[in-house]
Amino acid sequence: TPLVYFDITMKGVPVGRIIIALYTKESPLAAENFRQLCTGEKGQVLAGHEGAGRNYTLKGALFYRIIDRFINQSGAGTDSVYGGRFKNDPGGLLLKHD
Repeated sequence: TPLVYFDITMKGVPVGRIIIALYTKESPLAAENFRQLCTGEKGQVLAGHEGAGRNYTLKGALFYRIIDRFINQSGAGTDSVYGGRFKNDPGGLLLKHD
């Protein structure tokens, strides 16, 4: 299972790291989309898409909601790396978080 991570800061002070496992078998599209947003390898968002001119990345994104044992949501402000709004893989929605 591939892992990605976020180094978290609050007001510029490092406070820790969040390590995230990507379930590529259960949710291949979401895992790859998230992985590329973590690495920033996709490059710039094309004109006409949300976030145009910025990089496809989560670097610098702010968390606006954290639900314990469920989800962290950020305000990335960009389309998916596939272009447009991302639709979840059904298999990924069946996974339990603990």
